[in-house]
Amino acid sequence: MRKNIAYSLLFFLFPLISRAQGVRFEDGLSWQEVVAKARSEQKYIFVDCYTTWCGWCKKMDKEVYPNDTLGNYMNSNFISVKLQMDKSDTDNVQVKNWYETASEFAKNYDVHAFPSFLFFSPDGQPVHQVAGYRSASDFIQLGKDAHDPKKQIYASIRNYRPGTLDTAELLKLAHSLVYVDRRLMATVALEYLGKIPPEQVLARENADLIRDLSRDDRMKDWAVHYIEQMKPGELLSEQGQSLAYWFSREAKVQEKVRNYMVTLSGKRIEEKANLLLVASFPKLIHVRDRFFNVFYKKGVRSDATLERKGLSEYVVDNVIYNDLIAPDIKVADESGMDMDWGSLYEKIRSKTDAACAKRNIISSKVDFYRDRTKNAEKQNSEDKWKWGKLFADAYASQKETYGFKMENYFYIVGNGKDLESSIYRYCNDARIINEALDWMEKVMRVDPGTEFSYVYAGLLYKAGKTREAVAWQRMTLQLLEGRCSKAKKDPLTDKSYLEQQAILDKMQKKEKFENLIRWDADSPR
Repeated sequence: MRKNIAYSLLFFLFPLISRAQGVRFEDGLSWQEVVAKARSEQKYIFVDCYTTWCGWCKKMDKEVYPNDTLGNYMNSNFISVKLQMDKSDTDNVQVKNWYETASEFAKNYDVHAFPSFLFFSPDGQPVHQVAGYRSASDFIQLGKDAHDPKKQIYASIRNYRPGTLDTAELLKLAHSLVYVDRRLMATVALEYLGKIPPEQVLARENADLIRDLSRDDRMKDWAVHYIEQMKPGELLSEQGQSLAYWFSREAKVQEKVRNYMVTLSGKRIEEKANLLLVASFPKLIHVRDRFFNVFYKKGVRSDATLERKGLSEYVVDNVIYNDLIAPDIKVADESGMDMDWGSLYEKIRSKTDAACAKRNIISSKVDFYRDRTKNAEKQNSEDKWKWGKLFADAYASQKETYGFKMENYFYIVGNGKDLESSIYRYCNDARIINEALDWMEKVMRVDPGTEFSYVYAGLLYKAGKTREAVAWQRMTLQLLEGRCSKAKKDPLTDKSYLEQQAILDKMQKKEKFENLIRWDADSPR
């Protein structure tokens, strides 16, 4: 199995073949020089705003920009530039030279979603802006829209005057502003919502608009007032429940739902719409009330009614945390002491059962010790050894008891990071380390590359498999060299590369693991 993982990683060691076709991005120019070139050639400017961590940005690079048809169109009509919006250890001189421009773009054009695509006139004035992955054909249409004054978003912004657009125009304009100007988006959306009949507010396209603006204070005020006026049937509708959920932190919304919950009696609590509403507000449920038992004692039936397996357990665990666990954690945080897990277990078990108490205790231990370990590392405190060992034990116990789940990519990567922060760094138990090797193989199959290859190497080293560990550590360095090469950066100036090279040197000298890695908060991971 481990050989298969190694073979799959070999693909990452071969240099990428530079594409001769597709969209041609300018290199080595400043923003002022790009504008001068565009003005000279009378072409519009396209700026691809990306980050090093953005998966959809990488998908654009791999699948869309190399397209010949798109390349022919873009190269004939645009001067194209790539603009990295974050910073990394592997940034080359060109990327660093654009740091200030990237900061200005983020501020001036509200670039907060990636990839974001900005289009400018030949004299450098913004004309159009959207965000999100596009196919090659859709991107060609996007380029055409950028040339069309009737479709340019910045032209629409300049031309907007309250009271001059009909509801269809307002809705279209509001949606188009989501990645451009959220404050103006809220202004337009509120004008739109004020013009449509009240019974149309909960239509799906309108509910989506309200959701996108759920953090805007003016929209919060409007939504809370609307929810307060909703009749029970409206509150229980699919869109009504969604609206209440998006603003569930607002006290008046909680009061509205609480007042409705009081009216529920007998079997009405177990009706699908009522169950779903109550499940969306676990903070309104307490272990001592009748709503808790609908999800605890009748959880299987409630899941079947809602057609959502596991939802009842989710609600039960949230209620237990809010009612029983959170108060104890607050006391422990204030004192700096450990939790009295035995007493907490008995308290939960007395309200539920042994299995429920065990599940919640194990989960809470992982979260509690993770936070304590991170805080100790940030302070470079010797307590990191105590909390790190407890974190490793809790993490291993959770995986041994409930399995290493592979539900989705983010869950798997999160597991990999927890494994690195706990067992890789702080565990010396041979049994747990060997189990962790199997868990890390699962992570590596989903996310092969430098993020976790060094963790796998370290676990092998801890397990006494020095030869394999050295081989994997060398592979980590090769992967980092490839990353630096792509970024046109000398590996010897890269902090991650130097860190991993130092680990390899110490592995070859067979030093103790605790001497291999840096333990301060700034240590590259």
